[in-house]
Amino acid sequence: MKKKSIVWIVCIMLLLGMFAIPVYAIPNNNPALKELKSNVGELNPKFDYLTIDYSIVVPSETEKIEITAVPEEETSTVTITGNENLELGLNTIEVLVTAEDGTSRTYTIRVTRGDVEKANTNLKSLTIGDYNLVPEFNNGITEYVLPIPKDVTSIEVEAVPESDGATVQIEGQENITGNDQMVTVLVTAEDGITQKQFNIIVTKGETESEKWQEEGQVGENTQSTEKPNFWFAKYMAFAIIVVIVLVMLLRIIQVKRAKQEKVKEKTDDKN
Repeated sequence: MKKKSIVWIVCIMLLLGMFAIPVYAIPNNNPALKELKSNVGELNPKFDYLTIDYSIVVPSETEKIEITAVPEEETSTVTITGNENLELGLNTIEVLVTAEDGTSRTYTIRVTRGDVEKANTNLKSLTIGDYNLVPEFNNGITEYVLPIPKDVTSIEVEAVPESDGATVQIEGQENITGNDQMVTVLVTAEDGITQKQFNIIVTKGETESEKWQEEGQVGENTQSTEKPNFWFAKYMAFAIIVVIVLVMLLRIIQVKRAKQEKVKEKTDDKN
């Protein structure tokens, strides 16, 4: 076989192999879901892949819930526990998503089995004087940031439940001495079992407040998910292949020139 044919075959094989390198070199590290739903009741809040805590209220006759959980990446695995043999009152369903590289995320669904009306843990309003929560209050969001001036040492949290039979317990609104101090608002439904907790992280100082508002950090319920950059690996592989091919071609040219010079020397000697 001619050397030119060998060179072309090698180049083609290397180029074909280039497209397989990123797939095997960088495993999937995305543990997010693209869909999460139940066959009974509705998730509260509405599903978002960054939100990991949800609640559902189901009738007392419901003993099992079918959970549909679809990962964003096909190579991720999903394990669901706690969705069968539901007891009256509060139950917890956990949806564990594990990415190919072992990175995991757990979505939690708190299920209340019983009287739907008596299981209401929503608030009509959540206010703190003249200060503004970040983000704005919504029953579907349980994690907030509250920027306050440096000289403020206590705040007055007002939480009004939707249900007249629900109770509210507030802790941490006094003796605020430093940054990132937690204030909790625990709502217990009329049934005495179902609960929902709102967390408020208090930060002091203008610089820190602006930072929280700009970055939109709202606690553990908002987790970031970065997908692997396969293009970088592909371009790196391509660059390496190009260098290898160029080195091979230069070597072939050098060998060919060396042979030509030897032939020329022999010809000159004969003459």
